[in-house]
Amino acid sequence: MDSVIATDFKHLSSRVYKEYDTKMLLETKESLEKTNSYSKLLIFICLAIITALGIVMYYRIRKQRNIQKNYDDLLIKLEESIHTEETPPLVKPEVIDTGDKNIKFDNSIVEKLLNDIKTFESKQGYLEQGLTLKKLAEQFKTNTSYLSQVINEYKGSNFNTYINVLRINFATQKIYHDKEWRKYSIEHIASAAGFSNRQSFSNIFLEQNGIRPADFIKKRIKELEDQNQS
Repeated sequence: MDSVIATDFKHLSSRVYKEYDTKMLLETKESLEKTNSYSKLLIFICLAIITALGIVMYYRIRKQRNIQKNYDDLLIKLEESIHTEETPPLVKPEVIDTGDKNIKFDNSIVEKLLNDIKTFESKQGYLEQGLTLKKLAEQFKTNTSYLSQVINEYKGSNFNTYINVLRINFATQKIYHDKEWRKYSIEHIASAAGFSNRQSFSNIFLEQNGIRPADFIKKRIKELEDQNQS
């Protein structure tokens, strides 16, 4: 039959091949190419998702390791504070030496301010919200210039840093030792420590301790749970 068609119907045979067989082959080829393209696209998307997940997991693991390291470092600092004062020791009035200090007023004024600062710290006056250098100077019945100079020279920082260090030390000790504080929200802890808002408290806590308060609470809770289970 093929031989007859090829001999007697050469035109028809050529037409069937061109219009039907070739068209079918081209359609099949196009379909295969589309399928192949979709497969490549699907493989590419899968690889991209796997790569993204891998990157996320890597940074998450690295972040957790850094948090753990900073938590361990903070524990060492807390253990050391048990044997030493949490704040730099005050210079006793009788041994005050202003020879290498940049203070330009009488030693008697320095002695009074150092004693006032000692009382202020022992009474935790730094927990007052909205505390300023001017307010504290008024409490001490002195001027801001004298008080600022004494804090800079004997505490090694400006007023704001000095107050923030005291507040963060207070909050850190409370979170570490007091289980009730670990139940509080970060907003409540920030307010109790003298900060006006959560964000500033969290940022300064991170800057001073190397770990955010929320992570510190979680690590402390887990540490105690592990101790109870062992």
